[in-house]
Amino acid sequence: MLPFISFSQSPNFSEDIAPIFYNKCTQCHHSGGVAPFSLIDYPTAFAFSNSGAISYMVSNGLMPPWPPDSTYQNYAHERTLNQNEIDLIIDWANIGSPEGNPALAPPEPIYNNENILSNPDLILKIPQYTSTASSEDEYVCFTLPTGLINDKKIKAIEIVPGNRQIVHHTLAFVDNNQLPSVINDCMGVDGKLISTYAPGMEPVIFPNTDNVKMGMTIEANSNIILQMHYPAGSIGQVDSTAIHLFFYDDNAQNIREVFIERLLENWNLFIPANNISSFNASYPLGNNFLVDDYSLLAILPHMHLLGKDIESYSVNASYDTIPLVKINNWDFEWQQFYFFKNLIKLDVGTKLHSKANFDNTSNNIHNPNTPPVDVYAGEATTDEMFVNYLMYTYYESGDENLDLESMMALTIQEFNESLSHNAYPNPTKNAITFEFKGNDANLKIWNILGEKVLDKRIFSKEPQSVKKLESGVYVYQIKNNNGVANRKLIIF
Repeated sequence: MLPFISFSQSPNFSEDIAPIFYNKCTQCHHSGGVAPFSLIDYPTAFAFSNSGAISYMVSNGLMPPWPPDSTYQNYAHERTLNQNEIDLIIDWANIGSPEGNPALAPPEPIYNNENILSNPDLILKIPQYTSTASSEDEYVCFTLPTGLINDKKIKAIEIVPGNRQIVHHTLAFVDNNQLPSVINDCMGVDGKLISTYAPGMEPVIFPNTDNVKMGMTIEANSNIILQMHYPAGSIGQVDSTAIHLFFYDDNAQNIREVFIERLLENWNLFIPANNISSFNASYPLGNNFLVDDYSLLAILPHMHLLGKDIESYSVNASYDTIPLVKINNWDFEWQQFYFFKNLIKLDVGTKLHSKANFDNTSNNIHNPNTPPVDVYAGEATTDEMFVNYLMYTYYESGDENLDLESMMALTIQEFNESLSHNAYPNPTKNAITFEFKGNDANLKIWNILGEKVLDKRIFSKEPQSVKKLESGVYVYQIKNNNGVANRKLIIF
């Protein structure tokens, strides 16, 4: 999404601040969202701005929450504010947080727990579960049999929280073991990680174009394990989160296999009480190096509650260093796959490295033990882990030039289009006209973060104004009794 540029002399909510909030903040800060208050309506935004809370949080980089250091590496669909946006918010707060003309505000985003991708091939849902998290967070795993009789190739995955107010993050694994249906005090399982969810994260959509198709294999008779994190204070609230899986046709050809493996890891952890301990990891081990070329799509660093910071990078045979991820202030509650804007080539002769610090002192407010105790490697909440999950495929010529950010956004249009239509002009600046079978239809528009910015009834051949939408890439859906269509929309 391109940064919003204001032309007003002094910032106001309607023209300057609402576009920023709707683009970067309200996926969490909306009624029923994981954040404690909404930033969609002006009165609430004014109250929190007037208190000084908003300017303090954005000026200190605390909101929106985006753990990776953006000066180290950039990723697709970052939830970060640029300096112009930060300055606008602070200036707005300093002059009394005026509303401006409400008629000039962009359409309010609509959040209603709907999935973004339509018509999944397989939906698996955890049974209704009542959180027991009173004073401490709860981590629980659910085993969901797939019932698949044949192997399938996954082209997209969407985790749909049943209760967005209490689902702080989710990890999804494929596992072939006979695990209990519910596992308490569960930080994950020794299976194949396939997806994650955190507030504001969009579905995982593997490249699926005419020239490039990628996907992951899910085996017959396997189980999906959903590891759920329910925050302290959510006791008594009910959740029933689902995972939606989308498969390629069984006869689809030339699908490149995507692998997710925890290659960068260290299980020799001993973190003495009242100490800050440092550890390193590398892959391949010893004096070995990569013997094939690979293309890296994404990385997910993973530690538990003693994690303090982590940095991961690669060094090729020419001793060039490629930064992968750096998190200066680890927060277990905010973890996800970070997709690179472009595929990163890992050449033959490359070695991967990671280093991390763990704080096992009473100064660590997340320390699960009071007073601190010695901690070792393990899967339980009170154990520790030092792992980097890498999402990769075997390299093919030109991979490093593929725009992964655009491909992930644009392939949404591939999902189950059944309504023939025309949309023009596209790209557009002011208005777009939809021509379709039938008299009327429902139009929905999402930005690339998955936020719904428009939801209305429209008529065929009637121009629709988009002047209030910020420049960038969107996805629209038109739907009536004759079918549904999903396509990209570019506004400049």
